[in-house]
Amino acid sequence: MSTKISVWGTNGRITADRQECQIYLRQRQDSLPGVDEGWTVRYTTDLTEEVWYYLRGEEYSAQIDYFVQSIKQDRRDGQNSFRSALETDQIVEMILSDKEATDKIGDVTPRAASRGDRKGLIGKLFS
Repeated sequence: MSTKISVWGTNGRITADRQECQIYLRQRQDSLPGVDEGWTVRYTTDLTEEVWYYLRGEEYSAQIDYFVQSIKQDRRDGQNSFRSALETDQIVEMILSDKEATDKIGDVTPRAASRGDRKGLIGKLFS
């Protein structure tokens, strides 16, 4: 499975997927330095900060590195926390609960918000 997003405008288009961003300009724009008329391709590996090791993709490596650096620097106010993990887990659980309810009765009813009987991984760990 892959996802590709394309946006068309009066001066060209931009297409982006997991691997690359393609920009097509009919006319060069001063606001886009380094992007000339015609096709320009930028690979996602060129658009992200380099990581000191590779583990299944740059984004995974960057996440692991950020976690390790947070421990080393005793950083407690980082991008993610156990609280945000719990909140994300609860939202996913609500979505799944709503889907189950919809599958059973064929009606979209927001029931998950009041359900307390099911908990995701983080919820189970901290309850």
